[in-house]
Amino acid sequence: MKRSNVPHFEILEAPIGDLVFCAKFVAQKQSEASKLLQQLEAVGSIDPQGALLLLRQCGSYCRLVHLSRNTPTPLVKEAFALFDDRVQQCFSECTAVDASASTWQQAQLSLKRGGLRLRRLSCHSPAASFQSSGLSPSSSKYLSSSVDLYNSLVDPQDSLTPESVGNSHLSQKVLSSKIEDRQFGNLFHSATFTDRARYLSVSSPHTSAWLSVTPSPRLNLHLEPAEFQVALKVVVGYPGGSRPKLPSLSFLCVG
Repeated sequence: MKRSNVPHFEILEAPIGDLVFCAKFVAQKQSEASKLLQQLEAVGSIDPQGALLLLRQCGSYCRLVHLSRNTPTPLVKEAFALFDDRVQQCFSECTAVDASASTWQQAQLSLKRGGLRLRRLSCHSPAASFQSSGLSPSSSKYLSSSVDLYNSLVDPQDSLTPESVGNSHLSQKVLSSKIEDRQFGNLFHSATFTDRARYLSVSSPHTSAWLSVTPSPRLNLHLEPAEFQVALKVVVGYPGGSRPKLPSLSFLCVG
């Protein structure tokens, strides 16, 4: 293997270097990902159901998760936050849903918790880096900062120490789940009685299964744009305005 003679380089699509180099590398990847987000916004004007599915599975958290697993969080946290903001903007453009603070907090949750599985990369990157970077107290000067960030995102009983991370067998899935537990708890306890009922309803088993369906008019698994937007707003609580009066469905009973 040829040894690098420069202090900053990339290997296996991951940056090795200081804060400036890593941030620049992520910014380049973010710029590439933004091209896809622009295309999804165009799709959203025609088919918001398909656009949201593609955003979740191809254009958001999963797009840069490889970097979060192979780069110390303190080096890329701010760059990840910029990417998260761009994903939030794309979500609003694709679905015509005003992504207010509470709406976006709910959207970040998994489907089983009543969200839309649009995780913020900047929040979940510590859980990813613990598992895939081979970090340990003796091998990374950034471990302590990553642990502090993770602990600020979870309940006290779920907090870690640098020593426990080195000896932990917890998976990224488990660690991210603990972050979501805290997010859902904060959202639920700050909500009105009506919103609490909605959160419990949309997080019931299989309630969000329709959001994972691949749109197919041939199989009658496709919603018209207006239908999908109304259904999505039922899930997230009609952000940005009062609940509209829904049209009568009495025509469905015509024999």
